[in-house]
Amino acid sequence: MKTDLEDHSNELKMAEDNAKKAIADVARLAEELRHEQEHSSSIEKMRRGLESQVKELQVSLVQRLLTSVL
Repeated sequence: MKTDLEDHSNELKMAEDNAKKAIADVARLAEELRHEQEHSSSIEKMRRGLESQVKELQVSLVQRLLTSVL
């Protein structure tokens, strides 16, 4: 009987340890995901800015070409 209690106690302790490790992993992954989302958002903002610059440069180029032809 005592051995059974010790076995169950050890199993419970191992299960608790595994649960703590899983919780820590989830927290770490959540933080990593947050950082990646912030990075992705920043990159997307930069991409939109560069697309805007390209459009402005295209318009400027067309205007200069038209001016030089006329």
